[in-house]
Amino acid sequence: MDAISYNLARSAILRRAEPPYSALVAKDGSTVWAEDASGKTIASGESGVDDASVINQAIQSGQFVFLAEGEYIIKEPIRLQHFTRLWGAGIGKTKLKLADGANCNVIEGGDVVEHKYNVMQVDIGYFTIDGNKDNNTSGNGIHIICWDSVIHHLDIYKTPEKGVFRDGGGSSVDDTTLFRIRVRAAARTAFRLEVVILHQKPL
Repeated sequence: MDAISYNLARSAILRRAEPPYSALVAKDGSTVWAEDASGKTIASGESGVDDASVINQAIQSGQFVFLAEGEYIIKEPIRLQHFTRLWGAGIGKTKLKLADGANCNVIEGGDVVEHKYNVMQVDIGYFTIDGNKDNNTSGNGIHIICWDSVIHHLDIYKTPEKGVFRDGGGSSVDDTTLFRIRVRAAARTAFRLEVVILHQKPL
């Protein structure tokens, strides 16, 4: 792509989203990048190779990350932090696709292995997740230990394991809302929602 075409394509992507996002993630044919609301580059890499890494660096830089229209190839989990808002440009417009052989969660929040901590007040919505189960044997669309959070307006399909796994995790997981989520052709279950029951000694 020549310099003029590149700049025109990048300008068109940037016009689709206006601040107040903390970080915008976008890509063209060869590059994926993240920039803050002032246009300063946060991270960049090779499209289809470094997509998840760039998204994770954007999440580390601020609370509201907007994923511009396009398909992002996920080779490692997108890791949410406290107060992360991860929004796409819309179902069918922004797609997160698990890479061949990645065998990991597309999105995860909290310690989903040892259950030592959770995340709070996350907001995930407005994109599609392709779990690519034909080329993976493990991995959920979303695996999260969270509280006071919202997961909404998602189309999730062909996950190697579950579409959405809200893990009890031994931590507080109350006050989480899920709505307008479509899960199709998950290899296991569409939704698994766990709760934690705390046993207290009688007075």
